[in-house]
Amino acid sequence: MLNVGQGNCCVWTSPQADIVIDANIPSSGNGTYVKGYLQNKALVRSPISLFMLTGWDCDHANAAGVGMVVNNFTVSTVWIPPWPNTTEAAKEVKRILKEDARWAKGYDVYHPRTDQQRCFQIGDTKITVFSPHPEDADTSNNTSIVAKLECGGFSVLITGDCEQSRWSSIVRYFGKELSSDVLVAPHHGSRNGITEEALQKIRPKLVLISAGNHSTWQHPHQEAVDLYKKYVGDYIFVTKEHGNIKTYRDVGGVIKYVCDNQVKVQDSLISLLAKPLL
Repeated sequence: MLNVGQGNCCVWTSPQADIVIDANIPSSGNGTYVKGYLQNKALVRSPISLFMLTGWDCDHANAAGVGMVVNNFTVSTVWIPPWPNTTEAAKEVKRILKEDARWAKGYDVYHPRTDQQRCFQIGDTKITVFSPHPEDADTSNNTSIVAKLECGGFSVLITGDCEQSRWSSIVRYFGKELSSDVLVAPHHGSRNGITEEALQKIRPKLVLISAGNHSTWQHPHQEAVDLYKKYVGDYIFVTKEHGNIKTYRDVGGVIKYVCDNQVKVQDSLISLLAKPLL
């Protein structure tokens, strides 16, 4: 998970797949940094296997970020929710995609939804879709893509801005499939982003939250953090505090994490460099 302020941008890498998830990438400053990161540290192959935009809101798919990705990298497939796509932010993203010459030459665009195919194989990575569904498209947040990425016994649940009202349906229909090692907290750690019922099914070992320092919404909300702590203890990492966050499973099957910054845990500073989960 990259530190991009109040928004989201994640990278999944495996031996056979490179996936970019969301693109809230500033047009300057961090934008240059993110481009360099993708070129030098994360994406070891071209083209990008999948460019997944979990929602149309600009903190997940802003024009600068989408433009940076499609203008600097070859992309095999783009996933975007089917609704809503008429906001000004969405119109700008669609304009950028349509005006890009390579888009006209055959980017594969897919609008995932749970009343269609839900399971996909991209190289060695399995993707299972849990949202959106047309019956729960009441808000732009609830049309977010929610999907689990799995490879080599390691799994991450991507959640976009999904809200509590949508989680009730997800748990009801797909509860047995939700279990994941890592949870990317929905809606930047908002109090209305998760339910205890969902966490009981997900059973994460670690929670990642992407949130900025100057957020109007003051994410993450303490109520959500307290709820996450019931399930993962101190294994909650927030980009505005920890910087970039990397999680992985080592050859021995141990889930580890690496963060840019030190973090205070139980009144003692520890350096988060390839630390195993206890």
